[in-house]
Amino acid sequence: MFGFGRLSAEWKVGIASGVVFFSMLISRTLISERVDKNTRGSLFRIQFLLFINSLLLLGSLYIWKRVVRRLCGARAAPSVPQRCWRLFVLLFLTLVHGSYLCMFFLVDTEPHWLSLLSFSCLGIYVILLFFLFVFGCLTRLRRLLSRSRGGGGGEDAVASGSVSHIVLAMIVTAILAVYGLVNAAQPPRVIEVEIPVEKLPESLNGLRLVLLSDIHLGPTVGRSKLQRIVTMVNELNPDVVVIVGDLTDSQVTRLRIAAEPLGQMKAQLGSYFATGLIASRSEITNIILKHP
Repeated sequence: MFGFGRLSAEWKVGIASGVVFFSMLISRTLISERVDKNTRGSLFRIQFLLFINSLLLLGSLYIWKRVVRRLCGARAAPSVPQRCWRLFVLLFLTLVHGSYLCMFFLVDTEPHWLSLLSFSCLGIYVILLFFLFVFGCLTRLRRLLSRSRGGGGGEDAVASGSVSHIVLAMIVTAILAVYGLVNAAQPPRVIEVEIPVEKLPESLNGLRLVLLSDIHLGPTVGRSKLQRIVTMVNELNPDVVVIVGDLTDSQVTRLRIAAEPLGQMKAQLGSYFATGLIASRSEITNIILKHP
């Protein structure tokens, strides 16, 4: 007889993710018109956090099995270095799961240090998960080839290769993480492109348009960085400014002070934007219009 308790942890988390996703569909279609805006927003945030963290938990279980159980083994009494490593990985995964909580609870004028740390861990998590999966597929392929050849000692060689692939994945992840963090700390690059347009009216010849994307104002980008971006834009003396999406990463009501530099953006023919996935257009517009 089928029993839920007999399922693996991955299957249980997968089923939970499906249930949460199904509840999101129901609330967005059947319940959304029956509750007020604030209740609907709170319900969506709770469901969103549950769904995202259930998906993250699937990856966390995969990472734990590879970088802890596979490397440290299943000893009843692990050594001190192994305990420290387990604690480090557990802390890392905890920060990963807390990253999306920071979007709703740790947003202010400037990024909170815990938000920066959590989202940095989230980026490392994604890279590590990718390379563990890729190298894991290579290990399975090597195992299949070893079995087909029927060579002796193949299993030991594959087991050794599996550990080496895990270590290699961690090394590659560390290198890419350092590169990504250093790159993220740099100011935005200005790339100038001339676009020839057929039958362009003479009055628009030489029009200077500045396009911005993925500012992500919120848990990792604050007022000071946005101010630097606005200053760079104004120095270009544009005719039109276009922000093409993902302007914010949190509730707009928490970002009023942080978003005020947007009102200082100067363009002769106006500034235009698409909010992205999270921001509310009307609230952002109010922030810009209210800035003196």
